[in-house]
Order: sequence, then structure tokens, then C-alpha cells
Amino acid sequence: MYKFFRFSIAALLALPLAALAHGPSRQKAQKEVEVNAPAEAVWKALKGTCSIADWHPAVATCEGKGEGKGATRVLTLGEAGSGKTIDEEFTMFDDEKMTFKYKITKVAADVLPVNSYAAQMIVEPDGAAKSKVIWKAGYYRYFTQNDPPKGQDEEAANTAVNGVFEAGLAGLKKFIETGSKN
Repeated sequence: MYKFFRFSIAALLALPLAALAHGPSRQKAQKEVEVNAPAEAVWKALKGTCSIADWHPAVATCEGKGEGKGATRVLTLGEAGSGKTIDEEFTMFDDEKMTFKYKITKVAADVLPVNSYAAQMIVEPDGAAKSKVIWKAGYYRYFTQNDPPKGQDEEAANTAVNGVFEAGLAGLKKFIETGSKN
């Protein structure tokens, strides 16, 4: 009995230490935009492997291989991204439901400070002439150990992902409604 009591006390004393050993927590982001165009037109502009280069202001060029699930692309960033790249793979594609999922397979911390990033884009009709585009993702900060350096922590990851979503959705809306990226 005394042995059990000692073990129980030791276990209780170790609990706070276990909490301190915790690594990063999964983060989530979600943004949406209303577009003044039918869902089918929005989906057509969104669904191509490299269509992101047409509407996302940060993407200068895109090199893609394949279409739909299993397709890959390498995004080359312009201006602020100064030619740096992000490699992505489509993990799900549903033309009927107007949605796809993708994941980042390679990215540097100074480009996008995330790890295990997976996202989804969805187009929903909002009447005959309007649509809603939803962009959501789950990810971890870039630095997966305890005590991340500044710029590789949750705050940096969340700021970066939200910035990508906001700029991208504004660019998509502008591209569809005016036909212009800039």
C-alpha cells in the first residue's frame, strides 16, 4: 500500500511537467468571400491546377502536373516572395460539390511558417447570380518542438495564413467580377 501511495504522489507531481512538455497545437483558419457571379462561373475560375496564378496577387507563376486529385503544383511567389516557391498536392477534388482539398508538401519557414498544412476551398451558390467561396485550413506552426523562435510560432503561422486567405479571396473576387488580377 505504501508503494502504491508513493507512486500516486510521484505521478501527481509529474503532471505539471507533462503539460510543459507539450508541443505545438493544431491551428485553424477560415475565411470566406461573397462573389457577384454564379457558382459555376466561380468554380470554373477556381478549379484548375494552376488557376491560382490568375487571381492570387502573391502568385507570380504556377507550374502544374495533372488535374484533380493527385495533381501537383509549384507556386512561385512574386514581389514580396521574391521568387520563392511552395509545393502543393491536391488530395481531393469534387467537381459536383465544387470543392477541392490540397496540402503543402514543401515550403520554407520564411515563405509560410507552417507545418502539416492541409486546406480546402469550397464554392457555394447564393441564389442564381451570387456565390460564396470558403477557404479553410488546419496546420501547425513551422517549428514543431517546444520554444519556437520568433517567426516560427503560432502567431506567425496564423498571421501568415490569414494574410494569404484575405489577399487570395479579395483577388479571386476581383478577378471574377472584373476579369483583372491587378
